[in-house]
This record gives sequence, C-alpha cells and structure tokens, in this order.
Amino acid sequence: MGKRGFGRVSTNLLVDFYWGGELREGAVTNLSANGMFIKSEICLDSGSDIAVVLIVGDEVFKISGKVKRTENTGGTGGGMGVELLCPSISYRKFVCTVQDYAHNGPCLKIHNR
Repeated sequence: MGKRGFGRVSTNLLVDFYWGGELREGAVTNLSANGMFIKSEICLDSGSDIAVVLIVGDEVFKISGKVKRTENTGGTGGGMGVELLCPSISYRKFVCTVQDYAHNGPCLKIHNR
C-alpha cells in the first residue's frame, strides 16, 4: 500500500462535485475508504476544498474532501487525487464491498471482544 493507509481499487463511477458554485462532472477511476481519484475536464488546485456527490444504485454519498494532488493531461482535462474528510460508515462499507469483489476476499476483520 505504500504511504496510503487504505488499499485502492480501480473503478469507473460517475461523480458530481461543486466548484465555483457550479455542479461539475467527473469519473472516479479509483477509490479507497479515505480517498479517490477523479478524472475531469475541470481540476481544482491542490489544497482546494471539494464537495463530492457519488450515486451508486439507491445510495447517495455526499462527502467533503480536500484536493491533495492534480494531474494535467493536456487539452483533454486531467484529474485530482482527493482525500475524503469524515466519510460516512455507509460509504466505507460500500468501498469494502467493492474491494471484496475486486480482491475476492473480505476487507473487514471481525474482532472478538
């Protein structure tokens, strides 16, 4: 995992985010319990606050985050590495389900008390 605290899994999910008071669109190309990479024609500066809305089936995840890094791919836009601030338990469970599916094994460890 390197310096990341949580494993990432590749995805292709549509995502909305707010910038400059306007709703923008992007695609989540990978995610983890505390972060995601969003490809978009509009990239916020590193250090910018971001509000992300991810809709998966009947679930709507609204998560605040901070842009940690950006990538510019030239005229076709780029992407942003986003650290998620206080993601909900339901979002973390969703990520765990995706990781279980991708890696064919449980990501939740059950602790006996």
